[in-house]
Amino acid sequence: MGNRLHAHLIVNHYEPVLGVEPANIAEELGLPLLENGVLPERRTPLMQSMNLGKSLMETLPKDVLVNLFSVMSQQLQAKLWPEQVTATSPQPRSRISQWWRDWRKAR
Repeated sequence: MGNRLHAHLIVNHYEPVLGVEPANIAEELGLPLLENGVLPERRTPLMQSMNLGKSLMETLPKDVLVNLFSVMSQQLQAKLWPEQVTATSPQPRSRISQWWRDWRKAR
């Protein structure tokens, strides 16, 4: 039996005034909407971080979007490596966040 991944939808930007909600998009695409999978509008802070040549995690580590990415990466880690996550143990260092740090150093 190997790891079996299932696709989920993450919605980055949508216009509610058009009457299309994330659940409608997910239904139309035939994908389940990821829990916490609707990202808040953070275009201005993202652009400001990019203009500084830094990630949002570096410029605004307590930003709601950074927190949401952390939650989603923990959810992904639990799906990919469930043996590392238990109810009583502290959260292990995310392989994804380690990959991100290594990638940033290599640049």
